Amino acid sequence: MNNNNVAIYLDFENLAISAEQTYPSREKPLLLRPILDFATSLGNICIKKSYADWSQEIVHQYERKLVKHGFEMRHLPQTSSQGKNGADLQLAIDLLEDMQLFPIIDVFILGSGDTDFIPLIRRVLSRGKRVYVIGFDNSVGTVIKENCTEYKSLEELLGIDEDVAEDAELGANQRLDENINKLSGRELLIRFIKNRPFEDPILLSQLKPQLVRLQPSFSEKQLGFSSFKQFIESLEGDVVEKIEADPETGHPQAYLKDLTEIENVGIDKSLQIGDFLYKALRYPKDPTVRDELSEKLYTLLSSKQPVSMHDMVDHIFEKTNGTIPKIAIRKFVFALGQGRAFHYADRDYSGSLLSRPQVLNDSIQAPDDIKKIYLERVIEVIERKYSDIENELLKSLLN
Repeated sequence: MNNNNVAIYLDFENLAISAEQTYPSREKPLLLRPILDFATSLGNICIKKSYADWSQEIVHQYERKLVKHGFEMRHLPQTSSQGKNGADLQLAIDLLEDMQLFPIIDVFILGSGDTDFIPLIRRVLSRGKRVYVIGFDNSVGTVIKENCTEYKSLEELLGIDEDVAEDAELGANQRLDENINKLSGRELLIRFIKNRPFEDPILLSQLKPQLVRLQPSFSEKQLGFSSFKQFIESLEGDVVEKIEADPETGHPQAYLKDLTEIENVGIDKSLQIGDFLYKALRYPKDPTVRDELSEKLYTLLSSKQPVSMHDMVDHIFEKTNGTIPKIAIRKFVFALGQGRAFHYADRDYSGSLLSRPQVLNDSIQAPDDIKKIYLERVIEVIERKYSDIENELLKSLLN
């Protein structure tokens, strides 16, 4: 049994907004039970704190659930015209204070993807503590994923989203390339082999923590494998010589090849990023398609009448005679949300994000304004996921 003491700190407003974007057809999409189950797997939960301006409807709807699960709810009213509420600073102060007052805490779980927390994470790690970051993949930067003890995707904890389910209906050729995913995992295993302190076989239960230490964001499920054993089996005969049961424990162990025996196969960065751009984000390669999407959406919203995202998608699909896949239209519309091109007509409206009426922002005066915002959002997502991408490569993929 794990006897660690665990403390949880959730930047709740940040998580609630990201949850709506990830699960747009669900009401109250941010489920607490899977988060607490994950925390329990790490040890005994001693502290549970959540931070938000609880007068905002997007978080107010979760209050009863948070109380039920024993969270201390820290209220931080908005203090700026951009709607910022100082949650980052208060969360950091509380965490550092708790670490000082309660030295028995071994594990700190941080629910946020804000890179402003990097100095905080470094300070906690320097005290010999462990920091687990949880968040939604597209809202957590690569830097924070790689500088914690371990990163856990909330998509993995909360389950498959609607877009992924819809992807399955489009055929395997439309999904993310499994070979590219496999190669990224292969490279990580080779990094371990380069620096392993011994050449004996290693138990799979010991190998995974070693890979997580090298890359805190590693997850076999994110690579498309249902289990770690399945991931290692996929590399048998390549990086892995064989997998056999340990004669003493009966648990599976891997015999890893020597570096001289491993074929040098690298990942083409442009193929990897292009795969994510065109398949996960559904970015239209044809500029005339982007023009058409922008024009149809602007025409619909320019009347300033409230329209839900669901109706936006249906309208564009109908006006383009079904020539553009609905999932591509939905990705386009979602990228323009969170106040970028349109905003809520009624801040207190309850219901799923898909059904919430929206109104065009006053700053949008032409279809080109919509197209510009869409491109900016795509670039933001790409640079967050691939922080080392070169500008020339990004430009070549977007043009």
